[in-house]
Amino acid sequence: MSYYATSDVSTLRIFMKPVIQSIVLKCADSNRKTNQLSLSTLCEFAKGQDGELAIGKELQLEGKS
Repeated sequence: MSYYATSDVSTLRIFMKPVIQSIVLKCADSNRKTNQLSLSTLCEFAKGQDGELAIGKELQLEGKS
């Protein structure tokens, strides 16, 4: 699946929306560790393909080591 195709990006956004909403709600949690982890997760998502949560980051692609 190519993440540059418009339909793929739209599908990914639909699937990620409830995940992001849940993380945003956890940012307001009174538990400090939960709050910090949620903020760090959102920051990594904001980095896009350069972040630790990049799509396919852990996959070994043919021709790459």
